[in-house]
Amino acid sequence: MEEHTTNIGRLAHNIALRTALGDGYNEAIVKLELAYHLGGQAKSRKIDGDVFSILKGSLAHKESGQRGGRWIRHVAGSFDNPQEEEPTGVKGYHEGKMTNLTEMYEEGVNDFPYGNKLFLLFATQGARRSRAKNYMAYLKAPQRHPGFPRVQFMQAWYERVMFELNQETYDDTLNQLVANLKGIAGYSE
Repeated sequence: MEEHTTNIGRLAHNIALRTALGDGYNEAIVKLELAYHLGGQAKSRKIDGDVFSILKGSLAHKESGQRGGRWIRHVAGSFDNPQEEEPTGVKGYHEGKMTNLTEMYEEGVNDFPYGNKLFLLFATQGARRSRAKNYMAYLKAPQRHPGFPRVQFMQAWYERVMFELNQETYDDTLNQLVANLKGIAGYSE
């Protein structure tokens, strides 16, 4: 048993870490699922391909830096490109501005003005309510955008991992691993 103690300890650590990352991932997905109901007019209707679907699809945890059969680095987060090594968040582009959708929905964005331009509309055929053949009207853009909800899905992932990565969880995983190994041929205490 002594010659296997180090390997069993490493295996228990790896199992506990992978389980914590997986549970954190599931926690983030649940937060994004609930976020469907935070905004919009059809709050109960899910639409494939909306921003929450894209954010869910960007979440991943990866292992890198393998040395001697051991994974030494675990990376988790929101990846704009699945081939990237580091999580960057989902990048968006709108009207000349680069935005990070992951950050916007993680922290939330307060309401903000759409714009302050007046739009001038011309018509040559009179409107039903207008007696004149020619008219013009000013249309002001809506005053405020409602903003983006504060979902905190990455915070939920982090908190779940930190909650599960403690000595008690590690000890429980190690004890379960040792108990399961007792049934394998050649194992002795």
